[in-house]
Amino acid sequence: MNRKVRGLSDHCFSLNNELGGYLATKCLLRHRHKRIAYVSGPLDWVDAKQRLAGHKRALSEAGVSFDERLLIEGDYRETCGQEALNALFAKDIPFTAVVCANDGMAAGAMAAAHERGLDLPRDLSIVGFDDAPISRYVYPKLTTIQYPIADMGQMAARWVLRHVYEQDQDVQQVFEPKLVERDSVTKAP
Repeated sequence: MNRKVRGLSDHCFSLNNELGGYLATKCLLRHRHKRIAYVSGPLDWVDAKQRLAGHKRALSEAGVSFDERLLIEGDYRETCGQEALNALFAKDIPFTAVVCANDGMAAGAMAAAHERGLDLPRDLSIVGFDDAPISRYVYPKLTTIQYPIADMGQMAARWVLRHVYEQDQDVQQVFEPKLVERDSVTKAP
């Protein structure tokens, strides 16, 4: 689950993470944001690299330069999102939006923004990734990328039924993420 293992690709179920990173950034670009910070997962993890690649592709297609100074490598924990946003503000480089590579870090970034007295999304737009339950309960409700983990689990069960029990089952192995628009994004100031 959530991995492509060389030599075992027909046993793996994964998400198109590059597309997810792309959709997150495209959402902000549609709202006229050009100065977009990015909080990644650990960059030695494949999914984190793919999500960042999608972010860069969306910027490139829009003619917006990727600013390495607005990249913070994270660890997918809420505290990291809070620390990352504070580190970005400490750099004193203007930005109007941030993409976080998961909803936990986005929630931490939102907490840091609230502590600074920012009005979200008017002062800062934020997009997460995963559509974790927390995304519906933070304020404002988080715009995020849907990670269909339940569907992936169902397909893994179908794979077992097909390959172990020889039942006729359709199996999908690569899943496409979708943008879930909520309240944490607005037009750039």
